[in-house]
Amino acid sequence: MPKISELTAPYARILAYGASGAGKTRFGGTMPGPRYWFNFEENNIVTLLANSVEADYDNYDEKPDSKSSGYTRIVAKIIELKAHCPYKTIVVDNGMGFYKAIFDHILKLNNLEVARIQDWGQSGDRNKNLLKEICRLPCHVLVNFHEQLEKDETLGRVVGRIAIPGKFQPDELPGMFNMFLHFKIQPQAGKEPKRVIATTPDSLWPAGDKYGALDPIEEPDFNILWGKIEKKLHDGWTSSEKKEEVKV
Repeated sequence: MPKISELTAPYARILAYGASGAGKTRFGGTMPGPRYWFNFEENNIVTLLANSVEADYDNYDEKPDSKSSGYTRIVAKIIELKAHCPYKTIVVDNGMGFYKAIFDHILKLNNLEVARIQDWGQSGDRNKNLLKEICRLPCHVLVNFHEQLEKDETLGRVVGRIAIPGKFQPDELPGMFNMFLHFKIQPQAGKEPKRVIATTPDSLWPAGDKYGALDPIEEPDFNILWGKIEKKLHDGWTSSEKKEEVKV
């Protein structure tokens, strides 16, 4: 029977969100290679090239002349990766494109132009299930989203969320990940604005770190974040072991 103290944090599961240009794609380039990109925006590849990031990728945004749907190719790639995953990092960039490929497939399957309530529900469920399959792969996973502001009728105020349709998805998806990071551009007096990551929520934007190892504001560098998490886990178990020895 395995012991809790023997567990480590072998892989990161990160949901990142923020405005365009906040550094989400660039952050993926700081994660260990070899890397694979489920790509849905051409500009992502430009960013990787500009930052000399090596990565394999496929474009899944559906073109009018595509022989197969983006959804079909996503499913085929996940099956391939489950059989053999040669990558240390997999990036979905971005999550809205991933969801749209699923949504469009369901509309076409049912010969619809306008979605019914059950189509929205089916799309959301399938989106969560496919993201779970990716998160089960033996590698680091990063899923990027844009940000959005919307009125929360329950709270009676405007709140920030990941940009994805549906009443429940913006709140449910973050729980599937061990880091929920808000990327933002921070003004600096007399200097160029700085890209940073918020790891704790504020009055508008949610964020979270299930390990409790990160500072409220971090540099957008995976190695810095993961180094702190590994140190926290190592120091935590070492401290626990010493307490057990004292009791004995």
